[in-house]
Amino acid sequence: MKLLLGLNDGGIAVESAYYFEKEISSLSTRTNIKALKYEEIAPQFISFLERRGIVGQEAILSFLYPRLEDLPPPYGMKGLPEATDMVVNSLENGRNIVIWGDYDVDGTTGTSLLVTFFREIGKEVIWHIPDRVSEGYGLNLKFLRKISDELQDTKFLLITVDCGIANADEIREAQSWGVAVIVTDHHQIQKDIFPDCITLNPHQDNCGFSDSHLAGVGVAFYLAAGVRGRLQTLGFFKNREMPNLKSLLAYVALGSIADMVPLGNLNRILTRAGTEALAMRQYPGLSALLSSAGISDGRIFSEDIGYLLGPRINAAGRMGQSDLAVKVLTCTDIKESQLLASKLSQLNDGRKESCARDLEKALTYIDPVQVEHDSCCLIFGDFHHGTMGITASKLLERLHVPVIICSYLDKGDLSKNKQVLKGSCRSIEGVDIFKALDHCKQHLVSYGGHALAAGLSIEYDKLNQFKQQISSFIKKYKEDKPGKRSIQTHDIAFPISLILAKNNIEFISLMDPFGQNNEKPVFYDNRAVVIETRTLGKNNEHLQLTFRGEGSNPRGIGFSLGSKILHVREKGECEVLYTLSNNRYKDQQEWQPRILDIW
Repeated sequence: MKLLLGLNDGGIAVESAYYFEKEISSLSTRTNIKALKYEEIAPQFISFLERRGIVGQEAILSFLYPRLEDLPPPYGMKGLPEATDMVVNSLENGRNIVIWGDYDVDGTTGTSLLVTFFREIGKEVIWHIPDRVSEGYGLNLKFLRKISDELQDTKFLLITVDCGIANADEIREAQSWGVAVIVTDHHQIQKDIFPDCITLNPHQDNCGFSDSHLAGVGVAFYLAAGVRGRLQTLGFFKNREMPNLKSLLAYVALGSIADMVPLGNLNRILTRAGTEALAMRQYPGLSALLSSAGISDGRIFSEDIGYLLGPRINAAGRMGQSDLAVKVLTCTDIKESQLLASKLSQLNDGRKESCARDLEKALTYIDPVQVEHDSCCLIFGDFHHGTMGITASKLLERLHVPVIICSYLDKGDLSKNKQVLKGSCRSIEGVDIFKALDHCKQHLVSYGGHALAAGLSIEYDKLNQFKQQISSFIKKYKEDKPGKRSIQTHDIAFPISLILAKNNIEFISLMDPFGQNNEKPVFYDNRAVVIETRTLGKNNEHLQLTFRGEGSNPRGIGFSLGSKILHVREKGECEVLYTLSNNRYKDQQEWQPRILDIW
């Protein structure tokens, strides 16, 4: 692909920012929903938003109806002008472009976004998602050399997605071959191993996006936006259609919500517009993914991504077929997309079975007294590498302390003290697990991640020292930064009998996407009348309740509350803590109360 356009230095950044803003401001947001007027919002909800710092009619409506035109232009991101120059030069000179993404949802959606973007401007790129076990996280020189040999080219452009920030040595070696490198990543930076190449990462010093908390796919989106803006200034789209940035935001919503990044102002705009784009089903692969998850049409919510779509995409990397997710997400043939999405669903079923086995095994390793003493849980054994993170999350829900699960990289001779373990970490609000690992880095082979989720490698004989040091750090850290509220607190006092009224449901819908920095509100009703109840589940562990309502009787579900059935039946009128949950069943979507506690 030859552009034959030449580059200009003067005014490019300003012009590109202008084209970005002009194009994206013309895109509508959530046109398929009723506009909820300020006067129609319940006073309790107005007070709730004010307590969260959203004060006044203008601010509240701006929060409920975020606008794409409020997105900051690309060139505030440190390194983006240089990255754009390199990409456009590569396009001009017909250079091969290789995208190397991470194997999780963030990395695969970011890779898919760039593959789709380059395809839409007429450039087919090579992409690679590493195998979680055989290649590990980040760049792997053996497999990068394999790509180079297959291309018969050592001077290609390598763009990383959701990885690369901790691969200074690998990047230096690739550059010695003649490879040009752009790192796009959002993980915390270890300054002693910062790569010597063009880098897009909001955590860099003096980056205009330093407070954005962008996911890896969000950084990839801004690279695509910057390249599109530069090509626009060069007249590239005079006789061809320009890629629609809002369509690409479907990938951003998937990756950002699944990766659980904070949903502050910037990410809220991106993910809200992205869920709208996802619902439009403009790409066959995304449409097939939605159908395979039982989402037929209508609005897409954060719970759909968190519980239905994200786990399916993640299953590919977890179950040893890391490239399948990108194949689904970038497929342009309808029938092939459906077949690939079906395979992804089968892998997800296998992932569920593996998780159930490992969780049962992990529970036998845990001493609750020791966990309480350590303020954390660290176990190791023969666990499935692809699902250790999920197992750690399940234990976190039960134990309410940071959890680290380790498993042998290569089973081999397990008696060797130098045997390397691979670990997955999950943490609670108020304990930054990345900072904890950084504090203990002298015991680790490698580590990386976020405040709430991270990974590590450690030699077996360092495990006890590491456990002692990280336990001490977590204890002190929790003292300095106390955690969030307990479940016995609430945000809004609101009768459950009225919660399913049309305007109330619309308000909750407009608050979505939910996540960090925009948690789902917890409601409290001190006079909830229960008119019907029964237990559900294999061991009657869950509780289904029907409450007296106005117009209709709300039916809710209380997970792990089955033991309270006799008390509830005896009392009749109860106090209840609840949230609203988006429930899908047989292609139907409805909001229902999720009971957190009842007494």
